[in-house]
Amino acid sequence: MRRLLFLFALIFGLAFSATAQDAPIRLTDVTLAPNRGIPVRVPNVLHPVGSWDSTYGTLTMVQRADGRYIGNYSTYGKVNGRVEGQTLVGRFYHPENSGTCETTVQGSTNWGRFEFTFDRNGNFEGRWGWCGGEMTYSWDGTKL
Repeated sequence: MRRLLFLFALIFGLAFSATAQDAPIRLTDVTLAPNRGIPVRVPNVLHPVGSWDSTYGTLTMVQRADGRYIGNYSTYGKVNGRVEGQTLVGRFYHPENSGTCETTVQGSTNWGRFEFTFDRNGNFEGRWGWCGGEMTYSWDGTKL
């Protein structure tokens, strides 16, 4: 019984520990005691898997075993990133295109950095830039 109370207090505390910034948090249902069926809403970490209608075509992402997220967009672009809070940060590549950058990354001289910040509905607002420079371009997506 003590363990159940401790677990309930822990989950209750997590559920109501919002930040002043009111960061977007996706919620999920968890059952504390399977035999009692007590559903409780707790914060969930960002898990950007699936497809989005994005500024640069359909973006589809999966999670690798090491926790990174990889995906494809349009017919030739690739993304590779990691989650930091409610944001996915990483690099994109155009393996088939001739270069824009002086350096080669993942076999491509046509690459850059991106950041996607997700809302409660799984949509994102993002920005990107070429070759490790400033991220001055928009890249937004609506979850499909």
